[in-house]
Amino acid sequence: EMGHNLGINHDRGFCKCIAGPCIMLPTISTKPAYQFSSCSVQEHQRYLLRGRPQCILNKPLSTDIVSPPVCGNYFVEVGEECDCGSPQDCQSACCDARTCKLKHKAQCDSEE
Repeated sequence: EMGHNLGINHDRGFCKCIAGPCIMLPTISTKPAYQFSSCSVQEHQRYLLRGRPQCILNKPLSTDIVSPPVCGNYFVEVGEECDCGSPQDCQSACCDARTCKLKHKAQCDSEE
């Protein structure tokens, strides 16, 4: 049902996944489905571009979050200056992934 909420219909016969059954198959499989087909990905992209659903595209303000901040979740929350993911995943030259603070004297743009 999650796929339907994202604007995705059931896969048709020509839709394929790399490994195993696709999430949006019209019938239940005996094997678990872990992937959306390329058809599903395209449908979701069209849904986002045409429908512009505010519930998905409306990024919440950090002040709207009521849970404590978590460094490493890719979302800049109260008390954080940046959040580039875990120390293993962080690709930012500007953000210290351990503290979610900007590195001293780093030259950064607003997206980092």
